[in-house]
Amino acid sequence: MNIASQRGWIWKQYNTNSATGMAGSLSSRGIATFKGLAAESNYIAFPTGGYYNNGGNPITGQLNILLPMLGNNKNTMMSFKVHVYTYNNGSAYDTDAIYTIHGYAYGSTGWYANDCKSYSEGYGPNANLTVRWGNNGLVNVVTIGETDTKWYYPKIVITDIIIGHNSADTNWGYEW
Repeated sequence: MNIASQRGWIWKQYNTNSATGMAGSLSSRGIATFKGLAAESNYIAFPTGGYYNNGGNPITGQLNILLPMLGNNKNTMMSFKVHVYTYNNGSAYDTDAIYTIHGYAYGSTGWYANDCKSYSEGYGPNANLTVRWGNNGLVNVVTIGETDTKWYYPKIVITDIIIGHNSADTNWGYEW
């Protein structure tokens, strides 16, 4: 992976960064693989493609988050945040919320249901919607909302991905 490409993002496991004294090397965008844990744990601050920005007013339907094809279906325990901002002229339809979503994507069979949880914090009509986990036949997906949910000028950003277990690799940083 080319760190200079601005897609970069790596703390390589078992290297030492002389500037910080920490295990790993650091770039400006952030995957971190930490040394000394029982299993690898990776952190991705801002995945490539992990955003949505639409000026349409309103857009109706579920927010569908397709997990990356390259990192998908590899027995991954994960947690990530979905930042939701919607705007409708300062009305009751404005939303500023963060969903924290976690689960265990287990191979091509989808998700371990007992390990899928979410919570949200924030305000507005899009701040406490139903979160579902599934598989569309190709990749695992997470949906937020219902088919009739209205999103006013939605700005969506995925951040703070923590991945681990069998597929703690950098493929999770791309193609969201």
